[in-house]
Amino acid sequence: MLIIAYLDKREKELLHEIKLIRDKDLAALKKLQSSANEVKLDLSKELTNVKTHEQNSNDLFIATKRAQTVLDNLQSSLNDISSKTKY
Repeated sequence: MLIIAYLDKREKELLHEIKLIRDKDLAALKKLQSSANEVKLDLSKELTNVKTHEQNSNDLFIATKRAQTVLDNLQSSLNDISSKTKY
């Protein structure tokens, strides 16, 4: 009888310790999940920001190329005008 009572008491103590460890682990897991979600959100924001700048860079490149073509045409026109007015 004494052995059974001791084993029952020890079982309850072990179950209590397991519950405490489990609760502690779950709290740590929730904290890690929260941190991971924050990092994921920050990464998503930065990726969106980079994509936005990437698109702007592409638009800027296209606009610059168009402007360069227009400037080349203007330069040719000015050279034609200049050559015609010298004679």
